[in-house]
This record gives sequence, C-alpha cells and structure tokens, in this order.
Amino acid sequence: MPIQLQADWRENLAMEGVTVSLHSQYTHFTHSSFDDDRIDRLHFEPKLNYSYYSPAFQFETGVSFLSTNYEIQNTTADTSEDIYRGIFKYRLLTGLNFEKQSNYFGKSVRQTLEPKIQYVYVEEEDQSGIGLYDSQLLKEDYFALFRDNRYSSIDRISAMNQATYGFSTSIFDEKNTELLRFGIGQVQKFGQNSNEEGTNGELTTSKPSLAIEFFGRISEHWQLDGGFLYNRDAQQVDTGFVALDYYLTQDQNIQINHRFANDVAGIKINQTGLFTSYKLNNQWSIAASYHYDSERKVNLDSLVGFEYRSCCWSVQIAAQRQVRLDLNSEQAIDDVDVTYDNSIGLNFRINGLGGETKSAITKLFADSIFAYRRPYLITN
Repeated sequence: MPIQLQADWRENLAMEGVTVSLHSQYTHFTHSSFDDDRIDRLHFEPKLNYSYYSPAFQFETGVSFLSTNYEIQNTTADTSEDIYRGIFKYRLLTGLNFEKQSNYFGKSVRQTLEPKIQYVYVEEEDQSGIGLYDSQLLKEDYFALFRDNRYSSIDRISAMNQATYGFSTSIFDEKNTELLRFGIGQVQKFGQNSNEEGTNGELTTSKPSLAIEFFGRISEHWQLDGGFLYNRDAQQVDTGFVALDYYLTQDQNIQINHRFANDVAGIKINQTGLFTSYKLNNQWSIAASYHYDSERKVNLDSLVGFEYRSCCWSVQIAAQRQVRLDLNSEQAIDDVDVTYDNSIGLNFRINGLGGETKSAITKLFADSIFAYRRPYLITN
C-alpha cells in the first residue's frame, strides 16, 4: 500500500512572467509483487520558468532539475540499496492563435487556427536499478506530443532531444459551440542517444510520427471523435481510437467505440465497445456496457445496472463480468482457458448529500475496464 506526501512552493519574481518553484514528493511503497518489497522515494524538482500569454500569442520556457533518491529494501534477502538519479530538463513552447468570422452553409461561424511548436531536452541517465513502482507509459495522441514526459510518474524520465510542431483548427457557431476540430502534429528527434538496456535513452534518428485528432458535431445530438498515430518508419498506424456518440443528457446517451494498438508490450489490441444509459422516468434509469476483443475473440467486460431514485434516497444495483487474463503472458491466448470475475454490486445513497440531486447511473461505468468518456469539447 503506497503512502504519498507532496509539497509545492511557487514564487513570482519581480520580472513579470518569471516564476521559481519547487515540487517535492515523498512516497513509500510496500508490495508483495515487487522483488524489493519496501521502497522509499524522495523527489525534488526546482524549476525556473518564464511565460507570456495573450489572446493571440503564447510563449513559455523553463529549466528544471529532477533529483530523486530511492532507498530500496528486500526484507526477504535482508539487503538494502540507495539509488540517486539527477536529470536536467529544458523546455520551450510557443504558439499563435488566429481567428476569423466566416459563413459556412449560410451560417455565421468563427474559425480558429493554432500553430504550435515545442522543443524539449532531457538528459540521459541510467535507470536500470529503478523499478516501475507507479509509472506506466501514457497514451500517445496529438495532445500527448506536447508533453515533456512519456510516463505517468517519475520512476522513468524519458531522455529527449526533440522538436514537436503541429496545428489545430476549430469552427464555432454563434453560441460558441464547437462544431468541428482537426489537429495534426509530429515529432522531429535530433541525434542519437544510447540504446543500452536500463537507460532512459532510445534510438532517436527516425522519421517523425504523425498524430491526428478530429471531432465533428454531426447534428445536435450526434458527435464523432477520434485520432490515430501513424508510424512513418514502419508505414503503419500504431494506435487509433474512434467513438460515435448519441448524447441527449448525462444519463441518456449511447456510445460505440473502437480502439486499436499495433504493439503494446508485444500485444496487438483490437477492441470494440458499447456504452448506453437511459432514464426511463423520474425514478428508474438503466445502464449497460459491453467490450469485445476481436483479436482474441473474447468478451472483455460486460455490465448491466439499474438505479431507483426517490425524493430522499437512491439505490443502484449492477451485475458485472470481467475477463481474468494475463495479457503479458508468453503463452498464446488460444492455449489458455479464459476465466471471468463475476460480481453484483449494491450502492445506497442519501440524495442531496455531496451535491448530487440528479441521476448518477453513468457512474457505474467507472467500474468498467474502459471507463466511458465524452468527446473532448472546449465548451464542456
């Protein structure tokens, strides 16, 4: 069970736009699945940053030093080890924002164009002695291109020497509702870092990968969004996601989605999903979801639930079936017996406490392997 304490400090200096900050974090891990079952991690990240923002222009640049110390203990073998890692990081981001009024299909609209460029340098450091205690690779898409770390936490700090450039364009109606959005970007890597096992470096001389994301409001209630990452080295799509939504209200919607990944730890992902919820009347609501892996021809997750609400209280009951399968196993899926975890959940709450007075039937989807998400809208 991890324990985490975090403290942050930030100060604006006399020069406008210049800030100095310190991010600090202490984490204690104990987990039976780790070879080293007691880990204490202490992290400090001082940063000097300058930023300038206006309606038409943005500029941000900063330098930081990521200092992390690990105290690793193996109580079974009665051994301990201290590992220190220090990494320098520099980031520069700038972009413009153009907009104009126009007319499409006889309607007055506002169109925006936002070109953006970023440069990131993160020095290389050997991290072979550090486990992935709470860090995993993040999803790659258009917005991910402008991150300065590929992992969800600090157990891995990816070496970088790269520029990212791209643009996005959107169309809004007179009510400032987003009707259409398209974005495209790519990463250009410079030089070549060490590819030795255990470092945070990788071979960086490659053709840039293209990331494309899109959103379209087909009608008042129908929406389509998605995106994909195209690998120009392999000339193939690495990852992709597309979703079609019929959205009336928060508790009356349908979504059909499909996600694809060509290689996730050596595994090909090819999955189709369905979410639906409907408010039958003021008291009763129903929700269901289903996900199918067409690559392995197995049902990954299915759920059906009901909610009853009165003036003062509500109750939810849901039946769920989730696959129990080690996708990292070297044994072929066809050679193993697929087993499932079956469960029935009951949730009772007093209405009005916690600020909730409407149906919360869609919260059942949070227990699904793939949680429901609405298309990203600027006006949401």
